[in-house]
Amino acid sequence: MNKHAKSMVDERVELLSLVYHLAGRYEYGDTSTEYQRKLKDIFAPFANHPVVEYAKKSSAYYNAVTSYALHLVKDEEKFNLLPNINSLDDRWIKETAEEFLVLLNDFYTQSKFAKFFEEHTSFYQAETQYFVEKTYGAMDFDWFSRYMDINKFHCIYSSSTMRGNYGININDEMHCAIVTGDGGALVHEICHHFANPIGKRWYDENDEFRQWCHDSWSHEKMPQYTMELGEEYATRAYNALYDIEHGKAPFLVFNIEKSQGFVFIEDVYAMITPHEKITLKGKDLIEHALGGAYDIGELQSKTLSDVGVVQWNIISASQPLPYVYTQTDVGNVFDTQTGDIILCDNGTVLRIDVGESNFQGHIVRKYCTIPLYTYNEPLTILASEYIRHFNDEYSYSEMRDIIDKALTEYFRKTNKK
Repeated sequence: MNKHAKSMVDERVELLSLVYHLAGRYEYGDTSTEYQRKLKDIFAPFANHPVVEYAKKSSAYYNAVTSYALHLVKDEEKFNLLPNINSLDDRWIKETAEEFLVLLNDFYTQSKFAKFFEEHTSFYQAETQYFVEKTYGAMDFDWFSRYMDINKFHCIYSSSTMRGNYGININDEMHCAIVTGDGGALVHEICHHFANPIGKRWYDENDEFRQWCHDSWSHEKMPQYTMELGEEYATRAYNALYDIEHGKAPFLVFNIEKSQGFVFIEDVYAMITPHEKITLKGKDLIEHALGGAYDIGELQSKTLSDVGVVQWNIISASQPLPYVYTQTDVGNVFDTQTGDIILCDNGTVLRIDVGESNFQGHIVRKYCTIPLYTYNEPLTILASEYIRHFNDEYSYSEMRDIIDKALTEYFRKTNKK
């Protein structure tokens, strides 16, 4: 496993992402970076190309797009489909895959995408190096050898407008993980390779598991999963196992999953490893999270490495928060500094101060919010998305570092199964 690949950016993935971005697909619509905005501007004249019009009407979206990309092989100045395909996403049929290919090759030629891709080689190398230093280089690939042949794994990094991360199998001979941003979803995408068949079997054979999937899924909240939720649940359970065995606090791992709608994650986790489900409620649950008893109004503090003094105050707010990420309307109403943690909303959420911002002429504080309960309805917006799109004062990675450092220490005492 080469942890220092020269570039992990794949031309096929970048090309397909661009086409579906021009087609207006939300999942390929990220324009938060300079490179993404450059893509949008340079290729805007091709927004009405026949392949873009085809993509607008296509039923292939989310991972079906990247699946198609990785089943292509380049032959001189055009692409062909791999021979003897048995793993292309079933939202493509032979006829549509071939029709799309003709239009795609014309777009590739007319737009001179090959020239654009080659001109950005140094940029892709720098992006890859950041990913290697941030995530890939620290991966414990030996851990995955319990479940799969890691030599068949291939990692692709994307700088494109793609919002998601995907795991793609190619004819059962190679498993590819496509990741964006800091690559934090890499563990998840590798787990898909071996967990998908397990989740599918559970869904087919286990009535209780199937009911958990049905009770969790919502078209409005989880449109990307459709009936693949069994595979997603199994993947997230193994992802949790990796995280917990590498030092993350179970309480935090499970609550993040629950906040995204996977409310039965502890039950599924218990299917792959011994686990006693956390059943605490109310005051007992808050004490468990804090690692001890507390009193309303009591100011507590810790000194964290690289962050400084972190304080929290057990308070009560008048209204519950509508999102996982929020900011004060005016001023610093909680009197917090970057890295400070407070428990609020009648003990239902933790707020982590991630810095100040200018909001309508006022200097305000921004907070990442971690739930301390199971939602009846999963939240629609993830903390990472809000951080990525709504905070200009800190980079995405800097804000994740602030949150991760604060929470790691904050939940240290609960780091047990």
